[in-house]
Amino acid sequence: MPDADVDQGIVWLLRACFGMTGQRCLGVDNIVIIGDIYDEVKSKFKEAAAAMKLGYGLDEDTELGPLTTLAGKETVRWCSMAEV
Repeated sequence: MPDADVDQGIVWLLRACFGMTGQRCLGVDNIVIIGDIYDEVKSKFKEAAAAMKLGYGLDEDTELGPLTTLAGKETVRWCSMAEV
């Protein structure tokens, strides 16, 4: 919504989209932006996602761990190349 706290929303969107490496049934696949804050949300979301620390799943500093299947990896690769 236009009156949302965008920075706080980004924190929760990252958890919703990338929690458990996006491999859970309650993960978010779509984000709907209402109002004229689309460009701001898109920019901040892309920046925050790109800044996530990828790595070993048991490392406490890792924000996005390994995928469980090659098919999952290919899905992520495809999605990361798609224009948002």
